[in-house]
Amino acid sequence: MIAPLLIGAEAIVEEINNFIYSAIIDRMNYHYADWVYKKYKLEWAKEESFFRHTSNNIKKYFNALGVPCEVLF
Repeated sequence: MIAPLLIGAEAIVEEINNFIYSAIIDRMNYHYADWVYKKYKLEWAKEESFFRHTSNNIKKYFNALGVPCEVLF
């Protein structure tokens, strides 16, 4: 499972694809870390558009490698 979906998560696909048989992707649901995003001006990485774009890219990468992938949101 790739959760929470953080900035740069696409890079993990190459690192783990030889060790997994399927993947599940979920968004960032940990609101206690909201202050970190605000402090570093990363609020855009908590928006729906970020989650959709990043999860679609990861799913495409896994599918190209033959790894089934499910997005939970």
